[in-house]
Amino acid sequence: MIMHEECLEGNYQSIEKMRAANRPPVTHVRQVIFDLNST
Repeated sequence: MIMHEECLEGNYQSIEKMRAANRPPVTHVRQVIFDLNST
């Protein structure tokens, strides 16, 4: 609930940190795109 309270206050730093931490490596994204195009 801390994140919800921070968002109500206009503090989105926690969400930005989570987004940055959860980004897949670029090579992984390229592999997924390649697999989708090859089918």
